[in-house]
Amino acid sequence: MIRVERCTDAELLNNILIEDTRLREASLTDDEISYLQAGGNVINFNVSVYLLLYNNDNICGFIKYEPLTSIMVSYHVYLKSTFWGTGISHDVKHAVDTYFLSTTSFHKILIQTPRPCENVIKAAFREGFQIEGVLVGGIFWRGKVESLVLMSRFIRSIQ
Repeated sequence: MIRVERCTDAELLNNILIEDTRLREASLTDDEISYLQAGGNVINFNVSVYLLLYNNDNICGFIKYEPLTSIMVSYHVYLKSTFWGTGISHDVKHAVDTYFLSTTSFHKILIQTPRPCENVIKAAFREGFQIEGVLVGGIFWRGKVESLVLMSRFIRSIQ
């Protein structure tokens, strides 16, 4: 069972990224990785809200989100690499949907991912996301200019 809790501890969130090399390399932009490795803090409470994800009282990752409108949110899931391929993403989706439905007015979620991140795109399709568009040349990713894929889904009522 996944539990979602708001987090205001930048050091804790930063340490998750520092300690999990695979997560850091898969989730952060080139600039964010360089900044983090130089001792910087990539957590920004002025722009984003952070939610810790717990699996049986153990932190399994976190979500960073930014409201785009009063009803739509952009988010990014940072799932610890030890949980990749375990099927937990479906449980995370339901827990986050429940959180958003009970604490916000959001009813649509947008994700943005570089085109080369096919694993993210495939996982998003499995969780009901659809492609809304592609921004050609929209991101600098792993030393190259890449397209940025925009995907969204509606938050459904949880039964």
